[in-house]
Order: sequence, then structure tokens, then C-alpha cells
Amino acid sequence: MDLFAAVPVTDLQRSIDWFDRLLGAVDTFDPNDTERVWTLAAHLHLYAVVAPDDAGHGGSRCSSTTSTASSRLPKSAA
Repeated sequence: MDLFAAVPVTDLQRSIDWFDRLLGAVDTFDPNDTERVWTLAAHLHLYAVVAPDDAGHGGSRCSSTTSTASSRLPKSAA
């Protein structure tokens, strides 16, 4: 099972820069043009997703998936 925690953001590149500094050297991937995923541990991922209406409200989303293939696609897991 993979666990994903989403952080809604307004500016993806600015968020990528900030999380890269915060998290250091961890594996990352970009499943599409509106998300960046950081793999924090085996099956544990944090991702920033462009969602201007939700950004800045102190909330986040968590989801899980049991498929290895779908773990590369956070939007479908959310």
C-alpha cells in the first residue's frame, strides 16, 4: 500500500523550490504538469498539487493505493 499526502499550492515551481530545501535529497517525480511528488520512505509520498481554491487554508489530503502502477499517479489516488 502507498500513502500519499497532498499539499494544495498556488505556485508549483515556488513550492518545489521550498519543499526541495525542506526535504533535502529525496526521490521525486512529476506525474503531470500540476504535481510534484517527493518519496519520503518506501510507500510514503508527499505531493504538491496546483489547487488555488484550496491552497493556504491549512488543509491537506491523504489517500492510499495498493497498486504500484497507480502509485505513480497521485491525482487518481486522491
